[in-house]
Amino acid sequence: ERAAAVIQRCFRHMMRVQGFRSIVYLMRKQALAEKRRREAEERRNAAAALIKRRLRGWVARAHFVRARRAAIKIQARRRGLLARRAHAIQKGARLYDRLADLEQRNSDLGAALEAASTERDALRTAVADLERTLEETRETMKKDADEQFQAVLADLEDTERRLADESARARRLDAERAELTKRTAGLEEKVAHAMALHASQQRASAAAQGEVRRITDTGRGSELT
Repeated sequence: ERAAAVIQRCFRHMMRVQGFRSIVYLMRKQALAEKRRREAEERRNAAAALIKRRLRGWVARAHFVRARRAAIKIQARRRGLLARRAHAIQKGARLYDRLADLEQRNSDLGAALEAASTERDALRTAVADLERTLEETRETMKKDADEQFQAVLADLEDTERRLADESARARRLDAERAELTKRTAGLEEKVAHAMALHASQQRASAAAQGEVRRITDTGRGSELT
């Protein structure tokens, strides 16, 4: 019985210890779960804050980009309007200057037309005077040409007579030249014959002198011997 009581007491103590351990384990498990839940919640809160911050930043940047684009577009439209207005003013000024220039040219052309009309009338008068002068000059030149033609005919006849005389004279000169050529040829033949005789005489004289020199040399050799 004692043993049974001891065994029962030990069993009950063991059960109490195991229960206490189970309670401690459960408490630790609950604390760990709570810690993990808090950490997960903190991570979710941090992620949510980051998402909100990024979203607010993206929204702000998008709003800034839209505002900047709108400002740039407004500025471009304004600058374009000012540039078109300035160009229109410059174009109007150029058109005004061109209109004034055209008016000045028109007035100058009117004056030039009046001067040209006056000059045309003067030219017509001058042309009429020139036609009358040409007609008179033509009549005078015709008379002078007839007189000069008659004079030229007389000169041609005189020239033909002179040419005939010169031709006859040339024929006479040709005949005389031919006669002189013949005489010159005869004289050249005589001169050639005379030169040939002179050369033969020189050769004979040289031969005689050589013979005399040879005889003289022979006589001197004999005397020396």
